Amino acid sequence: MSTPDPEQRKLDIEEEKLRLARTGLRQDIFGKVVMPAVIVVLAAATYFGNTDMAKRQHQLAIDMHKMQLRDKENQLGLRNEDANAARNARISDFVIQEYQRIISDDPAVSQGAIAVAYTVFSDEPENTLIRAKIAVLVADKQQRMAQQPTARQRADIELAAGQRQIVAGNFSLALRHLDTALTLDPSNPSSWNSKAYAQFKLADGQGALRSISEAISLSPTNPRLRHMVVINAAKILCSVNRTEDGLSYLKSGIAAMPALADKARKDEQLTTTCSLTWS
Repeated sequence: MSTPDPEQRKLDIEEEKLRLARTGLRQDIFGKVVMPAVIVVLAAATYFGNTDMAKRQHQLAIDMHKMQLRDKENQLGLRNEDANAARNARISDFVIQEYQRIISDDPAVSQGAIAVAYTVFSDEPENTLIRAKIAVLVADKQQRMAQQPTARQRADIELAAGQRQIVAGNFSLALRHLDTALTLDPSNPSSWNSKAYAQFKLADGQGALRSISEAISLSPTNPRLRHMVVINAAKILCSVNRTEDGLSYLKSGIAAMPALADKARKDEQLTTTCSLTWS
């Protein structure tokens, strides 16, 4: 059996020590550096994981709260819509029922109905709504009234229609228009003069005399109308066998309005009815 070489033994021992030292160094590095680093990483991961989870849970709670608020708002909105619909229905029913009174031409009736409306619907926003509806009704009535002709304008329309029928020879129809014109405006001498002429053409001497007397009493100021009234009065007087009165009235008219003489001469009907001979 050979004896181990002392030098070799020393080398083996040194190599073993070196190996052990390296192993210890690695263990020391792992324990002092790697492990703490791993712990830090794990701690960070846990922290951030917990933080992210917390954020998600917080956001979820916020979203749930928002959904609950929206549900409540929707419910309130539906309730408000139902309330508004019911309120509008009550106001509409009232307006329909009181419509004729609200737009009455009698101010006392109209103002009374409006006052009742404001009393019945005195709370906001009902009062605002009923006031707005009544304002629309009143404005609409005023607009319609503004677009309608006045009594005087309607009378003028009827007078013009009557005069057109006289020219066309429809004297009975002319009288209908002229009577309507005089109902609307009995103070128009032109309507009385035209009616008198239509009655004269229908051989209603007495009616014509009454109508022409009305025209004369209203003292027309228009020169052309005054000429026509005098000529028609003379014709009518002559037609009821009052020729002397007719001629006398014609002469008085010519004396007051010399221009009337020429028009009288050109009126063949006057000449025939009163048996006139012009010099």
